[in-house]
Amino acid sequence: MLSNDTSSYAYAGNAKIVRGAEYSNDTLTAVGGNGAIPNVQYALENYGIFRILDNGECKGLEYDKAILGLSPYTNTTDGPSFRQNLYDAGQVASKTLVMWFNKHVGALGKLTGGVLFGAIDTSKYTGPLIRIPSVIAQYQIGVYIPKPNITINGHTFVPDDDTTCLIDSGAHGDSLPFAYSGKGQDRFFNESGFVDYNGIVAYNGSCDSIPQDLKITYTFPGVKASEEISIDVLVRNYARSFDAPPEAGNICLLNMEIGGCILGAPFLSGAFMALDDEDDSIALAQGGISEEGSGVDAASLKTIGKGQSFDTV
Repeated sequence: MLSNDTSSYAYAGNAKIVRGAEYSNDTLTAVGGNGAIPNVQYALENYGIFRILDNGECKGLEYDKAILGLSPYTNTTDGPSFRQNLYDAGQVASKTLVMWFNKHVGALGKLTGGVLFGAIDTSKYTGPLIRIPSVIAQYQIGVYIPKPNITINGHTFVPDDDTTCLIDSGAHGDSLPFAYSGKGQDRFFNESGFVDYNGIVAYNGSCDSIPQDLKITYTFPGVKASEEISIDVLVRNYARSFDAPPEAGNICLLNMEIGGCILGAPFLSGAFMALDDEDDSIALAQGGISEEGSGVDAASLKTIGKGQSFDTV
């Protein structure tokens, strides 16, 4: 049943704005879920503004396979909030979300993973789950954390761009916080083994030739001064059907760029992320460890009760 109600959502650092004029209610069932959720309210959107870099030709939207993102409820939200509605309806006892992806080996292809509301599956990550500082500014919308140090092929780089990092599961690629034409960018390309193709990071060889174990490591400071967390992401997870033109030679364009900082779908393929809307806390752990296509492990599943969080159950 449709109702005439307006909605407006801004997310991904205000890069994406959508609006609509109708709501509806339906039963939601997820693949691998533990049952249907009745009477879920959602907005029907018919207008969108998307900030996408192009060459001035207004070439329209281009989509890559990204990850479902479910943003928290804020005072800027004008419309139904799935996470908040679950909490208000008593479907979950905490305002938490955890998201993970399974390990992927073999040929390049689709990744599998999962999301839990009001619960956590501790088998989907390894090592500690570390709280990361939230550094969101007053005008920003999204999940923002400090920029990381970056390690590849035994070389560690301290990015020199004066910025914070947006975690955006809907972004097709990552942007590394090196200042344009700066010494940090030059050192990165000189020592990492990657190739600079007009600001796009490329692997020097075919996509299929990327070693299965070649990884890039992101190291973030923890909320506690004594803690930090390192996330390993396979370089092959950045090879996502982004074809290089013939004149580029035998290189594999990665969904990775220089300038600013966005940690998008490729980054989250290696990270287990936990959010708690109650206190706006963020935590990361090493993900990408569970078997491809696996569901929730009942023996490792913990329900997060009222007053608890992802790291206190």
